[in-house]
Amino acid sequence: IKSQINSDLSLSEKILYFNDDNLPVGSGPLPPRVGEKSSFRVFWTIKNNLHDLENAQIVLDLPAGVQWDGNDNTNVGSISYDPDNRRVTWRLGFLPISVYRADAEFNISLTPTESDRDKILVLSPGSLASATDALTKGSISVKTKAKTSKLEDDEIAGLSNNGRVE
Repeated sequence: IKSQINSDLSLSEKILYFNDDNLPVGSGPLPPRVGEKSSFRVFWTIKNNLHDLENAQIVLDLPAGVQWDGNDNTNVGSISYDPDNRRVTWRLGFLPISVYRADAEFNISLTPTESDRDKILVLSPGSLASATDALTKGSISVKTKAKTSKLEDDEIAGLSNNGRVE
């Protein structure tokens, strides 16, 4: 009996106001304030090391109230935004195992309304990575957890930000 396993694709998603060097990559009030724009930087990292991947892509459907601000950057593939579906897509296509890690980043923003006051807002409902294992031909998908205006991954912002819109 011969049993093959799919590759070990993983996806990490961080939404930050301050990067790992404690430099601001966001702007505007923190926590977000009614009628004022706050921007944040989304960082995606994918890792894979068992088999080559085909048709690899990551998709994020932006929630209502969250805007695409561009300024995208990646070391593999390309990032696009579809304003009709409010969808950010990072297309990597073929990803050989020689590329153990790939990174992408872009900006999003929100301008809370009066109805958002005292609420913690969802910035990302979770991103979905999908690919086909080139060896097993199996389908692989991985989804990240939701991210909010509490900026769960940002230690510096967490010192002065409870995430509730003021």
